[in-house]
Amino acid sequence: MAITLTHTALEHLLNVISENNYENKLVRFGIRGGSCAGLEYILDFIDFDDINDDDNAFQFEGNDQILLVVVDPKSYLFTNGTVIDYQKTLLDSKFIFNNPLATGGCGCGKSFSVD
Repeated sequence: MAITLTHTALEHLLNVISENNYENKLVRFGIRGGSCAGLEYILDFIDFDDINDDDNAFQFEGNDQILLVVVDPKSYLFTNGTVIDYQKTLLDSKFIFNNPLATGGCGCGKSFSVD
């Protein structure tokens, strides 16, 4: 399995990169302990120098651009198979994480639990 970005999530991340002059950045996807369900998703822009040798790397293409997403091994154990989407409505915009390994979550969708 792998980490997947929907077309909408990919477009949003590429737009953020372009609007903020992050052309030399990539995305780190991972987890950390905390929040109401126990584990919290994180997305961050990092420099290429911050890639670790044991990171899992995933490449996505859109709008004639390439986006690299890296995941550390521990986070990958809990996020393998996750589909990351982006949703924008009149009232809200957010990333949505469809994680097949999650056994519980919170109402905000930012944290999850596993058994």
